Order: sequence, then C-alpha cells, then structure tokens
Amino acid sequence: MLCTEAANFFRGLYSDSGMTNGDFLYTGCFPMVAQPFLDSLASVSSMSEVWDALRSMSPLKAPGPDGLHAEFYQKHWHIVRQDIYKGSVLKSKVYFSPNTDPFVSDVVCSVLGFSHTLSLGIYLGVPVFHQRKWVADFDFILSRLCAKLNGWVANSLSMAGHCTLAKSILAAIPAFSKQTIKLSASVCAEINKIVCGFIWGFSVSTGKISLAN
Repeated sequence: MLCTEAANFFRGLYSDSGMTNGDFLYTGCFPMVAQPFLDSLASVSSMSEVWDALRSMSPLKAPGPDGLHAEFYQKHWHIVRQDIYKGSVLKSKVYFSPNTDPFVSDVVCSVLGFSHTLSLGIYLGVPVFHQRKWVADFDFILSRLCAKLNGWVANSLSMAGHCTLAKSILAAIPAFSKQTIKLSASVCAEINKIVCGFIWGFSVSTGKISLAN
C-alpha cells in the first residue's frame, strides 16, 4: 500500500501536466511593471542621483578606503563631483555565476555599461566570497592579529594586562568577520593559539609553561 502511494505521488509530481512552457495559471492577477521603469533600471545613475545618495549619508560614519569621511565629499561636492561621478561608473563591476552563458553576460554588461569581474574583492575590510572558502582565505584575520601583537611591548605588561588586551582587542578583531562568514575550525584553533600565546607570554624565541592545560 505504501509503495503504491509513493509511486503514485512521484509519478504525478514528475509527469506532464499538459501545460506548455510559459503558461501560468494566474496570468493577469499581478501588477505589471511599466516599461519606462524597466528602462530606468538599465540606465546609468545621473549626477543628481549620486548627489542624493551622498547627501543621505551620515557625515562622520566609517570612512571609505581612502580614509575620508562622507562629510569631506559633501562639503567639496562642487569640486570633486565630476571625479566621483566618473569613478562610481568605472568602479561598478558585474559578477556572474560560472554557469552563466558568456553571451548573456556580455549582453548584460553591454546594456549596463559595466565591466565583468571574476572576483568581488573586499568590502568593509572583509572579502566577499562567492565560491568555496579555503583556510588560506582567512589569512587576513591572522595577519591582523600578528600585526597588532607586533606593535605592543608585551614584556612590560602584567598577566592582568595581557588578559585585558586579549579580551578587549584581540578577541574583537575576528568578530566583525564572523558576522557574515563562518570560520573553519582550524582557523578558530589558530586564533585561539595566538591569543593564548599572548596571554602566557609566548614568543617565537622563548616559550613558557602554561598554568593551565
């Protein structure tokens, strides 16, 4: 009985229902997007649209890659607007799935006026992953930890000072990345090794006996 019901279910699920490709049972029940609006989506952003976006930004929020806050561009818009407008178009890239037909990607790039890219790069200091992640992809976190440690004079700190810095600064470095990326177990183990080594006073040349296993 169960075998018959299962066979009938999947037979009905994958059999031809008589509908042709493109048929939709509820045609006309949903609002249509006007063609002028569709055309506007394919157009390049105007100078006024770029200015409206810039003006809506909080002046003193996190600076961009150039180290300048939005306030700088807001106050000097009359000087830098041409460079910003050209730069916003030149910096715009389109990423396609590897399964995308090359002809389709070329057509889309031609319509949008943007170039094709194989990598989305880094956004807000975090790599934008669009494929399988490898351990080497997280080297930037370990490098930040090591760079921070190299700038400290650890020998002049007490055990309490080591613990305070480890909790307040070292532990916070990978926190931003973990909001959007699931770190691998090996990367977490390496981070823990670096932080524990700093607390116990380990270095490349000298080692100490840990007070706890």
